[in-house]
Formats: sequence, C-alpha cells, structure tokens
Amino acid sequence: MNSKKKQIEKQDAQKTCNFLINKTFEELQKITNFHNIRFRNYLMKEGKKMSDILSNEFKCSNAIFN
Repeated sequence: MNSKKKQIEKQDAQKTCNFLINKTFEELQKITNFHNIRFRNYLMKEGKKMSDILSNEFKCSNAIFN
C-alpha cells in the first residue's frame, strides 16, 4: 500500500513538474517574442537614421573628391 502511495505521489510530482516546465517555456516564448518585436522596431528606426547619415557622408565625400 505504501509503495502504491509513493507511486501516485511520484506521478503527481511529475505532472506538476511538466506543467511548470510548459508554463515556463510559454512565458519565455512570450518574453522572447516581445523583445524580438522591440529590437526589430528599434533597428528599423535607428537603421533608417544610420542609412541617412551614411548616405549624406557618401555625398559629402563625393563632393570633396570631385
């Protein structure tokens, strides 16, 4: 009887552990997706600024050499 009880407790613990692992993974995915979107938006915004700066530098360099 005691062995049966320990087996049930072990199964319950395993179910709880699996549930917590799944929830942790889901939350990690949410956080990763959120920061991925933020990082992509940042790069799009800053990338445009950098592109404009480099384009302007290129034009100025060409003007100097010409």
